[in-house]
Amino acid sequence: MRPIVPVSIWIIGLLSACHVFLGPDPDTSPQGVLYTLWKDFNEIHAYLDKRMPNNGYNNWEEVLNGNQNKTGYRTILQYRLNSSTNVNKALFDTCADMLNELDDPHVSLHAPGKSSYSTKVKTEPSNFRNIVISNLGEWASAVNLIYGRVKPGLSSGYNIGYIYIASFTDRTSSSYGVQNWAKAIDSIVGALADTDAMVIDIRYNGGGSPANGEYIAARFTSVQTDYMKESVKNGPGLNDFSAPIISTIRPAGTRYTKPVALLTNEGTGSMAEWFTMALRTHKHITHVGIRTTGALSGRLERSMVNGWYYSISFQKITDMFGNCYEVDGIIPKEKYQPANNIDEELLKSAIKYLADNLP
Repeated sequence: MRPIVPVSIWIIGLLSACHVFLGPDPDTSPQGVLYTLWKDFNEIHAYLDKRMPNNGYNNWEEVLNGNQNKTGYRTILQYRLNSSTNVNKALFDTCADMLNELDDPHVSLHAPGKSSYSTKVKTEPSNFRNIVISNLGEWASAVNLIYGRVKPGLSSGYNIGYIYIASFTDRTSSSYGVQNWAKAIDSIVGALADTDAMVIDIRYNGGGSPANGEYIAARFTSVQTDYMKESVKNGPGLNDFSAPIISTIRPAGTRYTKPVALLTNEGTGSMAEWFTMALRTHKHITHVGIRTTGALSGRLERSMVNGWYYSISFQKITDMFGNCYEVDGIIPKEKYQPANNIDEELLKSAIKYLADNLP
């Protein structure tokens, strides 16, 4: 006969088993939150080797614990907690400052009522579109797009087309896949089919949907081409990545394969850099202007133990030759870089390049 076990003992045993199964409760103290955030980045961020700061820390561990010349953020947090009655502010400011050491446009920190971004990205100036339009004769605009023809006096009499792509996502649309605004590229390319050459301008394009970007890129593709390798961080070690996935661009839709100048600057980031890599694989396209942002990973959002959340770079992106453009950006060949990066001069230099190299 089985012995009768008191109900209280069953409950205690069940609670103990649950504790073993679920693990200990997370440490939600300020120091515990800081350490967990640091640990997540230590294990998940794809570019700790490239984005380590040059301001006194030699590695990510020293960012937390410090070295003989630089105070670590564990100690900084304790200083702030000791000198402030606002625990959440001291913790948020310390976590934000720690992440800012990475200077990564895809890294951010969010708490109720406040956000912090690891670095500021160049965004479109208020007068930028007026500058663009002033260099065009006939022109039109649509969501994320300005297109038309360069004034003949600026193009040595050649008929040069122009398309500005401000973003690869329409954030007012909830549709998935290729959005309607991107599908308009076929009619735009068709309307500019009689031009001698074209400027594709993606300055200040901070990225967006890969589906939209690849859809548009396919219209300027001469042959099917592999252009990018993408690996995902899949372990805690610095070199723990998945096998690379190859991205391919395929000709589609109404195509334009006459000479193209692809114009970028330091505000060209993320998916716009994927777009740049894709188009650079084709001989009729020349990358001109200023280097891109150098932020090619996707952005992954994750929750923190205290209910806040952050975004993190979790992919390693290279071209087909293994070149990684994180931090340094994708740089046009020296002869295609203008003497200055004033917006109007950049556009005129792209137009001049095309005019000078047309038969």
